[in-house]
Amino acid sequence: MTCDPSILEKLKDKKINWVTATSGVILKAISDTYGDELRHAKIACLSPNIAATATGMKLNVEAMAIESTMKSLVEAIVLKSTFLSKVEA
Repeated sequence: MTCDPSILEKLKDKKINWVTATSGVILKAISDTYGDELRHAKIACLSPNIAATATGMKLNVEAMAIESTMKSLVEAIVLKSTFLSKVEA
Protein backbone atom coordinates (compact mmCIF):
# COMPACT_ATOMS: atom_id res chain seq x y z
CA MET A 1 0.00 0.00 0.00
CA THR A 2 1.34 3.43 -0.93
CA CYS A 3 1.08 6.33 1.48
CA ASP A 4 -1.14 9.13 0.19
CA PRO A 5 0.47 12.36 1.47
CA SER A 6 -2.89 14.16 1.68
CA ILE A 7 -4.34 11.43 3.90
CA LEU A 8 -1.21 11.43 6.06
CA GLU A 9 -1.49 15.20 6.51
CA LYS A 10 -5.18 14.95 7.42
CA LEU A 11 -4.41 12.24 9.98
CA LYS A 12 -1.67 14.42 11.50
CA ASP A 13 -4.03 17.40 11.65
CA LYS A 14 -6.79 15.21 13.16
CA LYS A 15 -9.11 15.99 10.24
CA ILE A 16 -9.96 12.33 9.68
CA ASN A 17 -12.33 11.33 12.45
CA TRP A 18 -13.10 7.72 11.54
CA VAL A 19 -11.28 4.88 9.84
CA THR A 20 -13.35 1.80 9.03
CA ALA A 21 -11.71 -1.58 9.44
CA THR A 22 -13.34 -4.30 7.40
CA SER A 23 -10.58 -6.89 7.75
CA GLY A 24 -7.53 -7.45 9.91
CA VAL A 25 -5.28 -7.67 6.86
CA ILE A 26 -6.44 -4.30 5.55
CA LEU A 27 -6.11 -2.78 9.02
CA LYS A 28 -2.51 -4.01 9.28
CA ALA A 29 -1.72 -2.63 5.82
CA ILE A 30 -3.18 0.77 6.72
CA SER A 31 -1.26 0.75 10.00
CA ASP A 32 1.98 -0.18 8.23
CA THR A 33 1.39 2.66 5.77
CA TYR A 34 0.30 5.44 8.11
CA GLY A 35 1.97 4.32 11.33
CA ASP A 36 1.44 6.28 14.52
CA GLU A 37 -0.69 8.88 12.76
CA LEU A 38 -3.49 6.30 12.58
CA ARG A 39 -3.75 6.53 16.36
CA HIS A 40 -5.35 9.99 16.01
CA ALA A 41 -8.45 8.51 14.35
CA LYS A 42 -11.34 6.59 15.83
CA ILE A 43 -11.50 3.04 14.49
CA ALA A 44 -14.81 1.41 13.58
CA CYS A 45 -14.60 -2.36 13.21
CA LEU A 46 -16.80 -4.74 11.25
CA SER A 47 -16.38 -7.63 13.72
CA PRO A 48 -15.06 -8.56 17.16
CA ASN A 49 -12.04 -10.29 15.57
CA ILE A 50 -11.07 -7.11 13.74
CA ALA A 51 -11.61 -5.09 16.93
CA ALA A 52 -9.27 -7.47 18.78
CA THR A 53 -6.65 -6.98 16.06
CA ALA A 54 -7.02 -3.20 16.29
CA THR A 55 -6.83 -3.24 20.08
CA GLY A 56 -3.71 -5.41 19.89
CA MET A 57 -2.22 -2.76 17.63
CA LYS A 58 -3.00 -0.10 20.28
CA LEU A 59 -5.54 1.61 18.00
CA ASN A 60 -8.53 3.55 19.30
CA VAL A 61 -11.52 1.26 18.69
CA GLU A 62 -14.57 3.46 19.21
CA ALA A 63 -17.31 1.52 17.41
CA MET A 64 -18.09 -2.01 16.32
CA ALA A 65 -20.85 -3.32 14.10
CA ILE A 66 -23.48 -5.44 15.83
CA GLU A 67 -23.78 -7.52 12.65
CA SER A 68 -20.97 -7.97 10.14
CA THR A 69 -22.59 -5.75 7.51
CA MET A 70 -21.66 -2.32 6.20
CA LYS A 71 -25.09 -1.05 7.24
CA SER A 72 -24.45 -2.12 10.82
CA LEU A 73 -20.97 -0.58 10.73
CA VAL A 74 -22.36 2.77 9.58
CA GLU A 75 -25.08 2.59 12.24
CA ALA A 76 -22.42 1.97 14.92
CA ILE A 77 -20.46 5.04 13.76
CA VAL A 78 -23.58 7.22 13.72
CA LEU A 79 -24.63 6.01 17.16
CA LYS A 80 -21.18 6.62 18.65
CA SER A 81 -20.85 10.01 16.92
CA THR A 82 -24.25 11.08 18.25
CA PHE A 83 -23.29 9.99 21.75
CA LEU A 84 -19.91 11.77 21.59
CA SER A 85 -21.46 15.00 20.31
CA LYS A 86 -23.91 15.01 23.24
CA VAL A 87 -21.14 14.31 25.77
CA GLU A 88 -18.90 17.05 24.33
CA ALA A 89 -21.73 19.62 24.27
